[in-house]
Amino acid sequence: MNFDYVESIIGDTAFYQNYVDLFDVEDKTDVYFLSNNRRVDSHQINTFNDFVEKFDIRTIEEIFQSNFTLNEIRLFKNGKFSKTFIEVIQIPFNQPNYDLVLVCSKECKRFLVGKKQVSIRIEYLDGDIISALRKTNTTEAN
Repeated sequence: MNFDYVESIIGDTAFYQNYVDLFDVEDKTDVYFLSNNRRVDSHQINTFNDFVEKFDIRTIEEIFQSNFTLNEIRLFKNGKFSKTFIEVIQIPFNQPNYDLVLVCSKECKRFLVGKKQVSIRIEYLDGDIISALRKTNTTEAN
């Protein structure tokens, strides 16, 4: 995999980014390695590789269902929700609270009202889920 180095126009954030095919899903996943002085350390790479190796979509589906409202559960059972989109994987540099962030979403087709999107931000530490919250702004930490 080749990643492009990107420097933020605002602030001092810099990262390596690429859209990659993961997990046998139709859509590509946006992967970010946050960097320090144009460096990505071995812990970040190992964290990402371990995550990809152990990833199980069933765990994500369970998290979605536990975050649905009663009405959304009914819609889910009636097949109104899309497949799960694995949108973003972010591997921070030297972050003590979590070492990987996964952002996933599902769309719900609603009668006459259009679509509704449900997004979940999942934070991992040492391969374990430490936080999974439904968010409207998935850039904010849980």
